[in-house]
Amino acid sequence: MIDQELRGVDAFLEETGRPRFKAHHVKAAESSARLARYIETAGWRPVDTRLRVTDVAALVERLGGKRLYGDDPRVALRELIQNAADAIRARRCVPGISADFGVITVALRDRSDGIWLEVQDNGVGMSTSVLTGTLLDFGASLWRSSAMQQEHPGLVGRGLNASGRFGIGFFSIFILGEHVKVTSRRYAAALIDTRTLEFRHGLASRPVLRDPSNDEGLVDCRTRVSVRLLKAPDEKGGLLHREMLIGKPILTALPALVASLCPALDVRIDIVDRSESMHGVVEASDWRVLPGKQFLTRIMVADLSWLPRPSVAIGDNLRDLQSPDGTQYGRACIHPTARAASAGVVTIGGLRATGLGYIGGVLFGGEPETVVRNAALPAVPSSVLSAWATEQAQLLPESALSPRFCVRGACVVLSLGGDPCNLSIALMGDEGKNRTELLELLVEVDTVRVFKGLSVSYDDSRDEMKEGLFDDAFVADSDLVFLEVKYPDILTVGSQKWPQCMPGYSSIPGPRTPFDAFYALVQEAWGNEFDQEAEECRVGEVDGFYEITREVILFKRSAPSTDYPA
Repeated sequence: MIDQELRGVDAFLEETGRPRFKAHHVKAAESSARLARYIETAGWRPVDTRLRVTDVAALVERLGGKRLYGDDPRVALRELIQNAADAIRARRCVPGISADFGVITVALRDRSDGIWLEVQDNGVGMSTSVLTGTLLDFGASLWRSSAMQQEHPGLVGRGLNASGRFGIGFFSIFILGEHVKVTSRRYAAALIDTRTLEFRHGLASRPVLRDPSNDEGLVDCRTRVSVRLLKAPDEKGGLLHREMLIGKPILTALPALVASLCPALDVRIDIVDRSESMHGVVEASDWRVLPGKQFLTRIMVADLSWLPRPSVAIGDNLRDLQSPDGTQYGRACIHPTARAASAGVVTIGGLRATGLGYIGGVLFGGEPETVVRNAALPAVPSSVLSAWATEQAQLLPESALSPRFCVRGACVVLSLGGDPCNLSIALMGDEGKNRTELLELLVEVDTVRVFKGLSVSYDDSRDEMKEGLFDDAFVADSDLVFLEVKYPDILTVGSQKWPQCMPGYSSIPGPRTPFDAFYALVQEAWGNEFDQEAEECRVGEVDGFYEITREVILFKRSAPSTDYPA
């Protein structure tokens, strides 16, 4: 390190014509063995143990692109948009630039040599040294590099919070194709300073730095990244092609795909389709004001879920998650019909990271759990989350949901630390029962049968009829109380289940499942004078003929004690 500093200072002084220091470098610093002739060591051997990579290109090829990001081409598009957004955020830190400055343009273009995807922005741009140095330094974050700090001093001090963390996002582009062009210039530089870095054969050969051709010049933007697609967008494995769960392929329009990848972005995005028509798909921070149904539909398009589209009523339940000091943690609603991670997402820097079950809208994530940013835990504090969940419990009864979905909503509310209020937490027959109604029931009876779960499933080892008949004709006993005992599957990241992994979750007061809430009601109605035991008994019938038995939990009120002390 000392040797490098001395050599760098010496070169600078020589180039600027200033007097040089007497010490130009550290003698023998290039060899540990030779250095040991001048500096004695005690207790250790002077051996060069620096970490090194002999074949950098091979390492990048093995760890970048498909090896790291998989085969999903949407991931590469998301990374390109993220880089463009970071460049615009950096430009906003320049004095005199407004907080809503900037636009990203995504285009699909038909050319004689194939179909090209382009992502361009009018951010800070890159000089030749950054374009050929930091950009190609695998694992080195562009925004934390010394080169960027030298060219744009004070970015962090002016509030730049770039989404890019790991210095590998650019290399995801090779998922899409091997012929890549990056054309850029610094925002304050002249047109003549524009340069193009071209990869003709992916990472198998070195890129070439050249002057841009006439059709590659930059006028209204500072950086354009282009890639010739290996696969046509509408063919299997292409950018716009998706395989459904039922095996039927569906094509997503480019505007809908881009909007779904950037549901809460703070930068405007325009789309140019293959007919050269331009569409505005995202306005800067429009997630704050979009009508509920429109916002949820934006999010769902990327997953192309087979689930029903969100109803107007559910969309109207979108509410901000905000702390008393005004910190925003998202805009979301409880969505009991969206079991799959389709209507809600965790975002990093406004871009999709991972899906949420039973929640629609957006929750802002903390630090990404993986280098590819496809997993993150919501950053919302438990106090904000529980208050929001309680508010959702007050809204859900007005959302025209079936009793079963209302109970599912209560499961979510409780698991998030909220109060279900008047929301049904149990099913009896075809009706939902809230806590007040269950308490009234408990006051009147001495025995209650509880089934763990919200429905009875077919069991081929004990049920005599065909499964189809069971599904069509099973009728539960009207006095059987159905209660969920498990947490709903909202989000799993690695081995962590959210919200259960939140700090302090176990100390949140109150029940966290409908079964726990019912148990508290039993204690309120009967005190501690009751017994609880598992019992195999009838739970319903099929087709008015077949009796169905399952294990239930039997709560029995104990007879009051008649033994009094003398």
